[in-house]
Amino acid sequence: MSKEKKKTYLLVDIDHNTTKAILIQDQTITGIAKTQTTVEEPTLDVTKGVAEAITQIEKQKGLNILEGNKITPDIKLLCSSNASGGLHMIITGVIGNISGESAQRAALGAGALLIDQFSKDDDRPIYKKIAAMRRTKPDILLMSGGTDGGA
Repeated sequence: MSKEKKKTYLLVDIDHNTTKAILIQDQTITGIAKTQTTVEEPTLDVTKGVAEAITQIEKQKGLNILEGNKITPDIKLLCSSNASGGLHMIITGVIGNISGESAQRAALGAGALLIDQFSKDDDRPIYKKIAAMRRTKPDILLMSGGTDGGA
């Protein structure tokens, strides 16, 4: 009889002041951490606060959750944010005035700071789009759109 592997989840909530992380193993809360959100000056990088909360749980539990800057593959990461619009977001859509506009409404409705928008019908050459994505260093990327049967 095979033994079923325990499911592990890391839940992270980022609000304007506090970033909280909860580790759930086999339907039981096994670790909780809280740290300051790092979405504003001088850090301007929400992932720093997330990494700090995860490091706290690693120390509590003696686990390795982070491998470099990534979550270990056997842990499911679920994040939510209501950081008062402090999260910088770029959006992508197949067609700028259809799925791109839908993504824009979703991003702005969620309180994100929209820093750029990309689509297949964007006039910029692909290398300029890639350079812009790298330069802006967004906290979140929202991808939208699709076609029947694939693009």
